[in-house]
Amino acid sequence: SEALGASQEDNQRTSSSGSAGRVSSLDPSMLTEDEIWMAELLVRYLILAIENAPESLPYVSRNGMDLAHSHFEMLSGVCIEFCTTTKRLDLLFGPIFRCFYDARYINVFLDVMEAYVLNDRLRYIAPEAMSLFVAHCKEMKDLS
Repeated sequence: SEALGASQEDNQRTSSSGSAGRVSSLDPSMLTEDEIWMAELLVRYLILAIENAPESLPYVSRNGMDLAHSHFEMLSGVCIEFCTTTKRLDLLFGPIFRCFYDARYINVFLDVMEAYVLNDRLRYIAPEAMSLFVAHCKEMKDLS
C-alpha cells in the first residue's frame, strides 16, 4: 500500500511537471520530507566532495589522468543524473550549478551536461546556465 502511494505520487509529479526536460513546477512546500532530505544530502555530498577534491596539477599524472578533472566529471554526472531523474532542475541550476561555478569547474560540469542535452535527457537549461553553455560550446568548437 505504501509503495502504491509512492507510485501514485510519482505519477502525479510526472504528469504535473510535464516532460522530463521542464523545470520542476512543484511548489517547494509540495516536496515530501524524503525529497527534501535527499536533496540536502546531495548538496552536502557535493560540498564535501569539492572541499576534498584532489588538487589540479599543471601536469597530468603518470597514467595520463588529471585526477581533479576526473573527480569533477564524476561529481557532475552524479548531480546531473540525480536531478534529471528526480526532475529537480531547480536544484541542478540553483545550488549545484553555483557550487561548480564557485569551484571553477563549471566547464567540466557543462561538458557532462552536454551529453544529457544531446541525448534528450535534459530539455531545459536555466538562462544563466544556457549563456555559459553556449559560450562553452562555441569555445570548444573554436579549439577543434
